[in-house]
Amino acid sequence: MSSCPNPGDSLLALGANPRSEALLGADPDWIFAYALSFKEAADIVVSQVELGVAPPDAVDYPVVFLYKHYLELMLKGLIRIGRRLRYEHEDFPRTHQLRRLWNQFRPLIEAIYPAGNSVDTDTVERCIFEMDELDSSGASRYGEDLNGKPTLPNELLLNLTNLRDVMGRISGFLEGSYDWMHELWQHEADMDSDAF
Repeated sequence: MSSCPNPGDSLLALGANPRSEALLGADPDWIFAYALSFKEAADIVVSQVELGVAPPDAVDYPVVFLYKHYLELMLKGLIRIGRRLRYEHEDFPRTHQLRRLWNQFRPLIEAIYPAGNSVDTDTVERCIFEMDELDSSGASRYGEDLNGKPTLPNELLLNLTNLRDVMGRISGFLEGSYDWMHELWQHEADMDSDAF
């Protein structure tokens, strides 16, 4: 592979290996597809760290970003579907703040499924707030904020395997909630269409 650009280079050209081709924009449930893609990418990177292929200090910020963005998209999707179930017309908030998104989602899930396990919900909340605290100032993307202050004021030792494992359990809660709410919404839509 050459280190210099070639005159015919194009980022959108098809390569010689069809196994590396990805189909973008094909999923009608884009928010869920995007969220899963970010989490899967983070999981793969962490597995490469565990295999000794990638050094943890070379991939730590991207891994945090990928998991944070997964959480953001999942919460937005959950808020959207939760509001549809409650016949609210407002969409998800246009924010990147996980705490704000969680504070919109939690009352929805508790109203839709009041028999839910509050211990699980509290644990997921605590972990989401930890991620929000870790990356609230964009630490996974920039070393300093708009005022030139460090986005991570102190050093932090982060175990990427633990992060992946905990994110896996959180994703079980979030994706399970999403699947359940989506099924409920589909059932209601089918009931509404049968009424006519």
